Amino acid sequence: MNVEERILAAVSLEPVDRHPVFPILVTAAPRLRGITQGEAWRDHEKAREALLWCWREFGYDVISKPNYYYPMIPGRFCGAPVRNLIPGRQLPEDALYQIDERVLFPREDYDRIAALPTALRGRLHRRGHTALAAFRHRLGHRPAPSPQAPPWEVRVRP
Repeated sequence: MNVEERILAAVSLEPVDRHPVFPILVTAAPRLRGITQGEAWRDHEKAREALLWCWREFGYDVISKPNYYYPMIPGRFCGAPVRNLIPGRQLPEDALYQIDERVLFPREDYDRIAALPTALRGRLHRRGHTALAAFRHRLGHRPAPSPQAPPWEVRVRP
């Protein structure tokens, strides 16, 4: 079977010669090819070549699209206040990229949140950051002084 026949048969639940192989090697490919994670983030051509090299070398069926382009990194367009840490920028040269999450509510507030009417919890979920800020104010939290945000930090509009 060729790749297309194998994948079509597999998704149709028909017999295949072997299971289709589709590894997601975004962070492994640069290391297997001998470049650092920072190099892959700075030079997308090197990152792409590392993925293509792995595909040819190991003979799997499908190659994944890399997310070495900053606007496509996981967490970039979600409503949560996350900060992406990039190798060679905010992290050591050969570290894996990371998502730096932030605490929205301390544990002490969980029971108070659970006691809210269901309708209010739903509005908080739908409205995002603006509603969360209002809710924190209602709980008596004062906004913490925030340092100047770095230029690469994600800013979400309400």
